[in-house]
Amino acid sequence: MTTFAMLKPDNWHCHLRQGEMLEWMVDRVLESGFCGRVLAMPNTLPPIRSSLNSQNYKKEIEKAIQTSRLGKNFEPVMTIQITEKTPPGFIENSVADGVNVGKVYPRYVTTNSENGVVDYLKIYPALAVAEKRGMVVCFHPEHPSY
Repeated sequence: MTTFAMLKPDNWHCHLRQGEMLEWMVDRVLESGFCGRVLAMPNTLPPIRSSLNSQNYKKEIEKAIQTSRLGKNFEPVMTIQITEKTPPGFIENSVADGVNVGKVYPRYVTTNSENGVVDYLKIYPALAVAEKRGMVVCFHPEHPSY
């Protein structure tokens, strides 16, 4: 039998939230012993839809990590939310700025998804650029009509 050990696992779906809840969530993540990469979900208020928004949110997360009573560290992997109104240029800029993950939410199926996708054809131009630039795109699995 083959065994393996995950020395530093990643969490590819982490809602860190904002403000006091962000600080509380960082402590919960660290308290659980997690010290790998964390994919920071962009469905905040307002949503993270550009590389500038993502960079500002990363600063908030890093501040919460540094002020954590647990004094440990993990690496936030930043995302942007892709909506029906996401210009392809936002994808280009995000990847150029080091934001290599996009998240697609259907409308009204999860927290803060009011601007989520209903007509997936409308995101094809953004997805074409994401594919060309090597951006990972994560889809929230529910269908918007349910």
